[in-house]
Amino acid sequence: MFSRFNSGHKILVLVLILTVIAFLTHTDHFMAGLEELETSPECQCVSKRTGKSHNFCYPEPRNPGWYGKKFNCSFVETLEDLNLLDDPGNAITLKEAISSKDALVFVSATSEDHFGISMRSYQAVRKYYPNHKYVLFGLNISEESIGKLPKSDLNFEFREFDASLYPEYVTNFKRYHFKGLVMAEAMRDYPVLWWIDAHIEMIEPNVIENLFEEISDNRMSKRYSELISFVFSRHNNYAVLHLELLHYFPFHSFDLLKSENQLGSGIIFVPRTKYNKKIVKWWVLCSLTDECINPPGSKQACEFDAKHWDNYGNCFRYDQSVLNILLLNDFLDHQKYYMKKLEPSFSRMH
Repeated sequence: MFSRFNSGHKILVLVLILTVIAFLTHTDHFMAGLEELETSPECQCVSKRTGKSHNFCYPEPRNPGWYGKKFNCSFVETLEDLNLLDDPGNAITLKEAISSKDALVFVSATSEDHFGISMRSYQAVRKYYPNHKYVLFGLNISEESIGKLPKSDLNFEFREFDASLYPEYVTNFKRYHFKGLVMAEAMRDYPVLWWIDAHIEMIEPNVIENLFEEISDNRMSKRYSELISFVFSRHNNYAVLHLELLHYFPFHSFDLLKSENQLGSGIIFVPRTKYNKKIVKWWVLCSLTDECINPPGSKQACEFDAKHWDNYGNCFRYDQSVLNILLLNDFLDHQKYYMKKLEPSFSRMH
């Protein structure tokens, strides 16, 4: 009797071990639970409007109980206004996002000094997609430039970015506080976005069709990110990382930061899925926090040497570094949020 019980017990233990291993190594299960990660009760912020409590400490997904510095609770209403808290009905699935190419909206932003090149970027999109919605956010654009906007294009929309809704330092446009906020405003209003920086030119046709086909054929699994970049940087994440960022977004492996390429944030596909709303939530909280998006001493110009894959380049990539930390923490592999196939469809204008 004892030997039968012992044998059965061993079998049960073996089954449990195999089940746990299968769960932990199956990315779909892991990714499905990312939104449910918990942090300390001290990380909660209570909404004055609804009385609901929201987590404002980023949980490091690979280390339960390890979480970042708490963001300011004064930002709760801003996130509510941007529909980034407690609105799961607002989200769509990736399958829904690629069900109609006509629903995709091109989004960009420009300051006065980039206005001319941003119009070239817009015209390049119109060469291949003359009828898609195109929304351009203006960052303190002059009346003269506003007068040059395309008036005959009924699917073109210009929005002046209202920085007064946010902390004063958001107007430091060279530090990219605005980008996550513009992205959130656009995602609140449109379910399927393709962001294109002002200096990016579309140079090939059928980018939407090719994107949707690649997603449908190869990327419907949660092993892949629903936010996709099309720009491959020539440096890793470590070389352009200001360590202060890790106070807010802790990362579990410096070796991984050194081994994985950073991807550009200048051309990204951002459907309003549940996962992307989570990513944009943290992106926005960082954008609203100067010492997160713009840590003390940050500068964009790098000092790379022959060993820049191992050494810090004394520079920072602002929104790009933030986005890559969040995605790499979840997927551990930049190929999971990069689509090489479409990179030749765009070029950088100077």
